[in-house]
Amino acid sequence: MSDLRGLDKIIAQIEKEAEEKAAALTAAANEEAEKILSEARGEAAALTAAAEKKAGKDSEAYAEQRRGTDEQLRKAALLRVRNEIIDGVVSEAFEQVLALDDEAYFAMIRKLFAERAAAGEGVLCLNARDLARCPSGLAGQLAQTAADKGGSVRISEDPADIRGGFILAYGDIEENCSLEAIFSARKDEFRDRVNELLFR
Repeated sequence: MSDLRGLDKIIAQIEKEAEEKAAALTAAANEEAEKILSEARGEAAALTAAAEKKAGKDSEAYAEQRRGTDEQLRKAALLRVRNEIIDGVVSEAFEQVLALDDEAYFAMIRKLFAERAAAGEGVLCLNARDLARCPSGLAGQLAQTAADKGGSVRISEDPADIRGGFILAYGDIEENCSLEAIFSARKDEFRDRVNELLFR
């Protein structure tokens, strides 16, 4: 998809930091999982000893069953921590995009608009923070991009209730190009990318 091509470089920058952070978190998760497994082994050994006194043949079957349960608990703990790491990286990527300096942020806005602009009279709505820091030449740049596609656009003075990106309206038709909507629409793709990067 092209709607996030402008964000790919940002995501790539974040991935390097995320890999280091994830390595540390994964080590901690493995340590936690190993601790759970160790405690479970100790408990299983104690239960096995008690079972041997009571049931002889049944004790090994019980111990094997217990070991299987302990391994399932270990895998569940690792999966939970892995998912927390992945969600944390995606969330951090979102926050870092919001924290871009003005030049990089509005370059992204221009790129996203160029991908979405259409013929017709458009109204682009930014949030209050972006309206306040909007570069003086942005309206003209967006207008030129719109004109190249046979349309026009103006920046609304009324702020949109979004954290970043923009809402683009052509009459009654609105396109949600907020960063929240973009990240939400591609959440699974981002999670897959982070998972592949960190846990391949």
